[in-house]
Amino acid sequence: EHMTSAAVLALYWDDPQITPADKCRTDACISVPPGTAVEDPVALQTIGGGPYLVCSFEITSEGFAQAWQEAYDHFMSNQYEGDEKPCYELYHNDASDHPEGEWLVDICIPLKDQ
Repeated sequence: EHMTSAAVLALYWDDPQITPADKCRTDACISVPPGTAVEDPVALQTIGGGPYLVCSFEITSEGFAQAWQEAYDHFMSNQYEGDEKPCYELYHNDASDHPEGEWLVDICIPLKDQ
């Protein structure tokens, strides 16, 4: 069954400021209904709930590094306390369908429960 409303995400398990690029772990994800059966190499995982700092951007592929920098600058300037869960990008479109080739994306940084 084709799902038109599946969320598309990129999950980042490592901080590229600390971890060498070739060691950074990233998961490419789509949301699926509960009970979906999968086979290797596909795996199921649940992204933990709780508070996140969510920064929304409309950027070209070249703008992602700057967007992450802006999101982390906002995180640091507000003195939020980060959680150990992975950060992720939530994509709201396919840039190839956008007139200017831009991604509509949320950068989501997990926060500790206050």
